[in-house]
Amino acid sequence: MWHSLSKRWYVVLVIAVIAVLVIMAVFGVRLNIAQPFSFLNRIMAPFQVATSGVINFFADIREFSQDLKEFRQSKDYYKVKLGELERELDRMQEIKVENERLRQLLNFPYLEDYETIGADVIGYFPENWTSGVIINRGKRDGVQERDPVITYNGYLAGQVEEVFTTTAHVHLLTHPSFVVGGLIQREASRALGVVRGTPAGKDLYIMDNLSWDADVQSGDMIITSGMSEFFPKGLPIGEVVEVGVSDFGLTQKATIKPFIAGVTLEEILIIIDLQEKNDEGD
Repeated sequence: MWHSLSKRWYVVLVIAVIAVLVIMAVFGVRLNIAQPFSFLNRIMAPFQVATSGVINFFADIREFSQDLKEFRQSKDYYKVKLGELERELDRMQEIKVENERLRQLLNFPYLEDYETIGADVIGYFPENWTSGVIINRGKRDGVQERDPVITYNGYLAGQVEEVFTTTAHVHLLTHPSFVVGGLIQREASRALGVVRGTPAGKDLYIMDNLSWDADVQSGDMIITSGMSEFFPKGLPIGEVVEVGVSDFGLTQKATIKPFIAGVTLEEILIIIDLQEKNDEGD
């Protein structure tokens, strides 16, 4: 029994010594052990080297894990920032396109003698969205019924039909009731006629009441004639596609392709002082 107990204490002592050696190796503790126990330094050396290697290994793993975590956080951060920059780029591109349209409006040569205001299209007629639009300008801005409306590149788009305090309804050329005097721009012709709106779904309009001997050709450009008090002269309307006879040969009519066909209306210009100028002229 005593032998067994002694053996047990011997094992405990060895384990304790080893534990102390390991702890000392972990924390880098070095003892100057005097003779005759200096051999312990040689015994501890391998433990210190091995333990130091293991600790350095796990320290490298921990550092790598921390770097990986920071990299993932940085990746998420820059991913969000990239998305924000892409959205900002899209917004700036839209602003650039809008500014180009507005510059064309402001530089439109036909309007030098007229006062105009810009407006945004904010809606369409619910019963027929191709024939009319709703704009964000109204009586408060000086808009009146019958004021002419043009596109950003100067094409005749329509006419103000109904005005409210801050909004207005605009009948487009596509409205069946729309009528405007037209003029063949070509110097050798200068033929006069009447351009009429067309039913929904048709891309081609009619210019009729052309004299039987009028010089009208395919490709001729049609502009507003200025014969009406509600439209200035020279606004581009469309291009002649085909010429035919009407009223049993007494007159001619031309099929025309309007310039606003295929144009998405987002901003328009309203000529707001034409009626005042006409009143002053009278």
